[in-house]
Amino acid sequence: MVWGCVSSHGKTTLRFVEPGAKINFNYYINNILKPFLRRDLPRLFPENGRVKWFLHQDSAPSHTAKQTIEYLNKYKINYVTPDKWLPCSPA
Repeated sequence: MVWGCVSSHGKTTLRFVEPGAKINFNYYINNILKPFLRRDLPRLFPENGRVKWFLHQDSAPSHTAKQTIEYLNKYKINYVTPDKWLPCSPA
């Protein structure tokens, strides 16, 4: 499994999920979100907050977990709220 993101400013580093890893909120926050926010975001949006961006996820359990939402809110990360997400990805 792999995680990646694209925007009008470019693409993120691909993050490969370790084989057999349980993708829960803890794994998602520590192995996907934190590296994205620490490494990719400053590179893609070096304008220091002058450009408003939004994180758009799908309805994966690790994305909708209470702890993930609390993390996004705590660090004031703009995101599309779960009630606005599509119920499933296109096949």
